[in-house]
Amino acid sequence: MLRRTHTISWLVSALLLSLLLVSQLVAHASAALAEPKLSYVLKSAKLALSTVDGSSRLSKEFSTHADYAKNAAPFALDSPTLLENDDVIRLTFNLGVEGSKSAANKEGAALGKEHVPHQAFVVLAADSNDAEPASHAWPLTVKPSTGKVSWNLRMDRIPAPLLRTTSPLTLSLLIANFASNSGSDGTYSPLALPLVSLRPPTSLAEAALASSAASLTPRQKAEIEQGFHGIPEHRHTFGVPPTETMPSTKVSGLASVVTAVVPWVFFAAALAIIKPEIQSPSTKALVLFGALVGLEGLAVRYWIGMTLFQMLPLLLGAGLVTIIIGRSALVELRRKRLAVS
Repeated sequence: MLRRTHTISWLVSALLLSLLLVSQLVAHASAALAEPKLSYVLKSAKLALSTVDGSSRLSKEFSTHADYAKNAAPFALDSPTLLENDDVIRLTFNLGVEGSKSAANKEGAALGKEHVPHQAFVVLAADSNDAEPASHAWPLTVKPSTGKVSWNLRMDRIPAPLLRTTSPLTLSLLIANFASNSGSDGTYSPLALPLVSLRPPTSLAEAALASSAASLTPRQKAEIEQGFHGIPEHRHTFGVPPTETMPSTKVSGLASVVTAVVPWVFFAAALAIIKPEIQSPSTKALVLFGALVGLEGLAVRYWIGMTLFQMLPLLLGAGLVTIIIGRSALVELRRKRLAVS
C-alpha cells in the first residue's frame, strides 16, 4: 500500500515538473518572437537647405545604424537654423532593412515589397511644453524596388499654426511597419530620427500672427470675396390669407346693398323735390335705355364668370347698337327740349 502511494506521488511530481518546463519554454519562445529583429536604416541620406534657384545654404550627408541608440541628428538641435523666405528643405535617402534574411540576400540597396513601411512621415513640430504642441506631418512615398525617398518643403507651405509658435521647430523622420508583414523574419523596430531644429522666416511668422489677430482669416476673406461659402439659410413667413382678414359674407353683402341702394334713394328724393314733368318716352329713347341696361348687365356677367374673349364680341356688338341708336335718340331729345324752350 505504501509502495503504491509513493509511486502515485512520484508520477504527480514528474507531471508538474514537465508542465513547468513547458510553460517556461513557451514564455521564452514568445519573448523571442515579440522582440524586434528588423531595423530600418538610412543609406546615402542627405538633408539640404537651399534656395529656389538651387544654391545650397546648408547640406549634410549621413546614414543611420541598425542599433538606434547609436543614431544622432545630422545637425545640432540646440542651435536652431533661421530660415529665409526663399529657402527649400530637401531630404533624400535610400531606405534599407537589416536583420532580414531576404534583404541580406539581395544585392545593392533593394528594399523589396515585403519591407515597404506602411507608416513613413516627415514631421515638423514645435518644441513647446504645451499639452498638444503644433505639428504637421507629410507622408513619404517609398519606392519598393530601390527604397529611394525624396521630399522637399517650401517655406510658404509651412502651416500657419507652426509659424505662430515662438518656440523652435524640429524636423523629424518617422518610419514604422506592421508586425504582421514581417513573417518569419521577426517584427519591425520603428525608427524615429530628429533631423534639424529650425526657426521659421520672420516675415512669414509676423504675417501669420497678424492674420490670426485680424477679425477674419485669409480663408474667410477669400470665401467672402470669391463667393465660395455656405449659402445662408432662407427664412420665409407666409402672409395671412385674404380670406382670413376679409369681413364675413353677411357684412360684405350688406355693404354691397347699401352701396347700390343709397344713390337711388338720393335720386328718388331729388325727383320728389324737383317734380319734373314726366312725358312718355319715345321708341328711340326706350331702345337707348334698354341698350344701356344691356351693357350694364354684360359688365355684371363678365365680373361674375365670363372670360375676356367671350365678353369682347358681345361688347363690340352691343356698343355699336348703342352708338347708332343713341345718336338718333339724343338728337330727338335735343329737338324736343329746344322746341319747349
